[in-house]
Amino acid sequence: MAMQYIQRSHAEAVARPMRCARRQAGFTLIELMIGALVGLLTTLAVSIVVIKFEGMRRTTATGSDAQATGALAMDAIQRHIMSAGYGYTQVAGLMGCPLSAMYNGKPVELPPQLAPVLITTTAGAPDKLRVFYSGKTSFSVPVRMKEGYEAGKSLQFTVTSTLGVSPPVPAVNPGDLMLAGSAATAPCQIFRPTAVAAPEEIKRANDSGGWNPPGFPSRSYGKDDFLVNLGTPRDLEFSISGKKALVVRELKIDTDGAPRYEGPSELAPNVVDMRVFYGRDTTLPDADGSVDQWTTETPADSEGWQRVLAVRVALVTRSAQFEREDVTHEAPYWDLGSVVPTVAADLATCDAKPCVRFRVEDVADWKRYRYKVLETVIPMRNLVWRTAT
Repeated sequence: MAMQYIQRSHAEAVARPMRCARRQAGFTLIELMIGALVGLLTTLAVSIVVIKFEGMRRTTATGSDAQATGALAMDAIQRHIMSAGYGYTQVAGLMGCPLSAMYNGKPVELPPQLAPVLITTTAGAPDKLRVFYSGKTSFSVPVRMKEGYEAGKSLQFTVTSTLGVSPPVPAVNPGDLMLAGSAATAPCQIFRPTAVAAPEEIKRANDSGGWNPPGFPSRSYGKDDFLVNLGTPRDLEFSISGKKALVVRELKIDTDGAPRYEGPSELAPNVVDMRVFYGRDTTLPDADGSVDQWTTETPADSEGWQRVLAVRVALVTRSAQFEREDVTHEAPYWDLGSVVPTVAADLATCDAKPCVRFRVEDVADWKRYRYKVLETVIPMRNLVWRTAT
């Protein structure tokens, strides 16, 4: 069969390639615009999810940071409170005595009285907590005086034992500091032993440029009064700085014996408030060893200090993350419970329970932060475990 050749017209020959090219030309402008819109919407949706997730992650992370910060801050306070009163609480009658020392002819800024802890409250401001105890690293046991000490004349103390007393070694260590006391109503004064002459004699020498100015201790002490080895005394004051951090101011003594207060040094950032209460045994006539009241009232005498069995501390920490909207709608509060009554000037009621509200409103945009409240009860073990003297 013969093949038949079909002759196409010139128009048909030109139109066919054009139709094929039209089918293979790609997307139209409208199709491209629709595709770009879909891509942008998808990107926007993914971005929103990522931003939300990152915000949640940061909130969780900063919340954990606030928890960790509070735990570290509380641990720093707790370690020192558990040592509070070490060295002198066994002599119950000394607690509360006016405390003084002189160096280079000037008073040393010691606590106003011999007390394991001192709480300072100021209306509208965080509380301050001061802790004082012997820094003797081996042991510190009060010793009795076997003979009287006459101020301005005597240059030695005759005691039942000098065990553990270290005189100064020039350019090496400043030596121990000793506290002389008789009763809570009489001044307790600090001096530095210059030598241990015998197993029962502690000497001091007049030193106008040191801890022993002539005539100091400025009061006389009698037989059966006490000396307490303070070593290098530990005097620390915890407070909240204007930058909202837990800070500590601490007594340091240089190798030449010169005292200086160092700080305030930052212990933990983003701590916005601190509240502290004494835990007192108010059972009469004899104490029963349990806390019956939480109060900020400083004990007035030795008997009152012997009834301080614990310290209750609460800290408020703040997240470092500044949120884009309000996340805290009211100031956090401390639920004090109703089992043991609390005495406080700003005592309030929260959800039908006694409470105190923390002070966070002094921070600009305080509602844009998240807060964590941490509290603990710290036993005053040197008071609880002391033996009668």
